[in-house]
Amino acid sequence: MESHELMRLLIPEKKVKKVAEFTGLTTSIIYQERRAAGNGFNQTGTRNTIDRLDLICEFSLGHQPEAVRILGERYLQMYLNYMNPPQEVVTVNDLLIELGEVSRECGEAVAALASRQSINKCSVEVAQAKQRLEKALAMVSCLENQ
Repeated sequence: MESHELMRLLIPEKKVKKVAEFTGLTTSIIYQERRAAGNGFNQTGTRNTIDRLDLICEFSLGHQPEAVRILGERYLQMYLNYMNPPQEVVTVNDLLIELGEVSRECGEAVAALASRQSINKCSVEVAQAKQRLEKALAMVSCLENQ
């Protein structure tokens, strides 16, 4: 997906004004972010924020790859926290139940991989196991903070 297409997905037409207010930018800048870079009539001559961040990351891989990994984890964690907000109160019993689910999902992932099922099936099983592991890790963090 091209960066301007991703920006249109992130900022739908009906949300441009709200995003501008939220970010403190003008609506014209937000519209500019949603257009392809180039010289055409419907294009802008400048790169959007995603393109610029991609360039910075590509440059940084040569001397600071760990920073690029941390950046990726930052946005992944933002997404995971939104999709599965950590519970306020977690008990050891809750964690044990979740670890049982982790075990089941990991078993299903290993079985799919070992039986050489389709890439799609293996990807789904591994993603489900990863999601359960991340939830268990969040629960451990909550227990440590209680």
